Amino acid sequence: EENVMRGRELLEKEAKRLGYEPKDLLRDEWLNSVCLRFNINSDEDLLAAIGYGGVTVNGVIAKLIEHHKKEIKEATPPDVSEMLEKFKPNNVRKSKASHGILVEGEAGMLVRLARCCNPIPGDPITGYITKGRGVSVHRADCPNVLADNGDTTRVIEVNWDVGLDKNYNVEIEISCADRPAMLTSILAVPVEMKLNVTSVNAKTNKNDKTSIVVMGLDVRTASQVSMIMTKIRRLKDVYSVSRAMATTVDNNSNGR
Repeated sequence: EENVMRGRELLEKEAKRLGYEPKDLLRDEWLNSVCLRFNINSDEDLLAAIGYGGVTVNGVIAKLIEHHKKEIKEATPPDVSEMLEKFKPNNVRKSKASHGILVEGEAGMLVRLARCCNPIPGDPITGYITKGRGVSVHRADCPNVLADNGDTTRVIEVNWDVGLDKNYNVEIEISCADRPAMLTSILAVPVEMKLNVTSVNAKTNKNDKTSIVVMGLDVRTASQVSMIMTKIRRLKDVYSVSRAMATTVDNNSNGR
């Protein structure tokens, strides 16, 4: 029973962290579907498995988000295709959208990557039809894409074109001790991985002797980001490492 309670708490906490209301994801029918995926008998057994670490929270949340996105897609009215038509240039020859993203099989769609979450290949992504600026692509866990005041009829399925060889910019946030040579140790990691550092911003807190370092990198896939984050986490006096999320959004596209 303790594991069941802990499992539910972990799921709810992760849902909130990703910008979702727990009640919108933790539906009985969706939990039962996840049970089938993991060959688990019941949703209580699933929650218990999460509670004692037999099943990862991230794995379950990812499946629940898939159901959520599918429901949104099925609820999208058919006239969405009309909204998309205005963003197609004339005489399109290629079937690939810009930034290596395919928009529901549509050709030559005007696409831009959202600056609030900087999605990169390998990230689960969601498209949002903006007013006059094409399809804005967000990470699926971006709080801005499904904000409480968002118009879900404008949410659309998008996918990465995995064959594209392209660099993407991403920022990672590192919480660490404020000590000599700490920044040098952190910067040594992208140098070792031969990744280009595009920006570094560090802020110190003299009260608790900690620093927050935000580092911009050119990468090609989410796996590269995962690898460098793992390497940095292993450094002495590093407390946490995460993908940076912008605190402000683009007002010219209704926050998307």
